Amino acid sequence: MDPLSWFWNRIPTLRRIARWCCVGTSVLLVPCVIAWTIANAVSKSKLERSVASLRSDGFAVGTSEIAPPAARPEENGAPYYTAAFALLGKPEGEVAEALANQDGSSSLAPNQQATVRDWIANRKEALDLLRRARSRPRCRFPRDYSLGLALWLPEIADSLWATRVLAFQTEFLVAEGKGKEAREFFQDGIGTAECLREEPLLVCQLTRMVCWTILFRSLDRCVTSATREEDLRAWQALLPTSDRFDRMWEFSLRGELAIVTYEVWHSPEGLDLRMPGFAYVLLRPLLRFDGVEYIEIMRRFIALCEKPYPEAWVENQRIQGEIAGRTGWRHPLLTATIPGIEGCVRIRATHLARLETIRAGLSFEIARASGGYPDRVEAIDPFTGRPLVLRDGKIVSIAPEKVDPIEWKLRRP
Repeated sequence: MDPLSWFWNRIPTLRRIARWCCVGTSVLLVPCVIAWTIANAVSKSKLERSVASLRSDGFAVGTSEIAPPAARPEENGAPYYTAAFALLGKPEGEVAEALANQDGSSSLAPNQQATVRDWIANRKEALDLLRRARSRPRCRFPRDYSLGLALWLPEIADSLWATRVLAFQTEFLVAEGKGKEAREFFQDGIGTAECLREEPLLVCQLTRMVCWTILFRSLDRCVTSATREEDLRAWQALLPTSDRFDRMWEFSLRGELAIVTYEVWHSPEGLDLRMPGFAYVLLRPLLRFDGVEYIEIMRRFIALCEKPYPEAWVENQRIQGEIAGRTGWRHPLLTATIPGIEGCVRIRATHLARLETIRAGLSFEIARASGGYPDRVEAIDPFTGRPLVLRDGKIVSIAPEKVDPIEWKLRRP
């Protein structure tokens, strides 16, 4: 029998097989479609209620709602910062390696110091622009917040490098005995650290903290046992008060919450969870259910932001324990976002402890220059709620494990 006749004779059998395959597929597919439809409707309803609750409690739930108010051209330092960052450029090679040194300019070999000094000297125009920028009361970079999580933030890396350059220049000038001029560059560093202050995004506020850490460490290195009392007072006058950082974490977490809520509700593809396009449609109910949990957890994180560290850390650990098992494919949103948030409580306390320690250290050095060190420290340690500790010739913050030592070594113990 030829192949054509064989195939023709078996058409009825093939039809029966195809019919049963269609029936079997329908039996499997229809319940899945029904289950997906029900889950989609339920998840949509739950997410709508969560979003409505956010709105009623005064939370932003859209990307456009978190944009900082516009700045008048005459008060906005952003154009100067943008131009300064472009002229400064990103250091490379030996200069980049030297500027990345956490121990400052004094730890560099003489030839490295000379290389960095020459590099900075050739960036005079950029440094002048940074000084002009910090004379402006506000800094508002042009941003399209409708981009949500795809928002481009080039100033993050630029501000970090610029702060390092200004810190090294400060230290170089102190070594030359030019304290007054050094403090001008230190103030330029403060302005650069604060250029992201108005950005309601966690990564921007974390960058701001890193810049301040660079400056605090640089100031510590600039004060020696030979520093005069008038210079000590001048350095102390440059330190910000702790209320400059009030509500910064709540501010940034509210921004994160608004962006992620908007993406889950309007365009899950913007979450960039590394899934193919059709997967966002299939997993939309899962993303919505996960979004409802994300909203509730973020609200709890925001509520503890401004609490004293001991109380906030206990609540932080409680939240972590509750969500410990909510990871993996069933909770893509929590898995992708929460790990970057859980450390905010500790970072906030660490930053304030550095500020209080260096302020107390300068007060002790001023007292020493006037007659002698005090017997105890009055400044409060954010980690404990009690005064900073004076021991072994140091003013010490009792920071928890996994936090670098926070201390001020007395210059003449």
